Amino acid sequence: MLAAFFVSSFGMIASPQISRMYFDSKHTELIRFCRRITLIVWGCSLPLLFVLFVWREPLITLAFGESFRVSAVPLAGLLIGQLVATFCCLTDPYLTMTGGQKKLSIIILLSAVLNLVLVLLFTPILGLLGPALALSISISFWKLSALSAIWLKDGFWLGLTK
Repeated sequence: MLAAFFVSSFGMIASPQISRMYFDSKHTELIRFCRRITLIVWGCSLPLLFVLFVWREPLITLAFGESFRVSAVPLAGLLIGQLVATFCCLTDPYLTMTGGQKKLSIIILLSAVLNLVLVLLFTPILGLLGPALALSISISFWKLSALSAIWLKDGFWLGLTK
């Protein structure tokens, strides 16, 4: 998805600055920088996510044909997970560049296990919507857990909050 492109692109660009500011003990500047990047990612991603959410059925039908119309509901579930990922866009680079890579690895592993369990539980009950919801829940768990790990490690919320 294009929203994921914005998240990963800005994360790669911001990583060296995050490391430099963190190890130079410029925490106020680091927080301001991360919030600015998050705001830019939101500004780029939200219009796209909004258009895809509101007009998902006509867009899918136009792009892939009438037989793919049923995929509009699972797409809505996936877009919710992408919305959370854009809010927490710098959590992974921040943890990686500031010595929290082991915590991040554990969070990602737990998210993968959660995704597998939820897919197995949801798919027989919800059909095509099951894996989409499972993925959104596991992405949300991943990003919000990383956000919490940063708060526990460094005492601030990395995102749009003050």
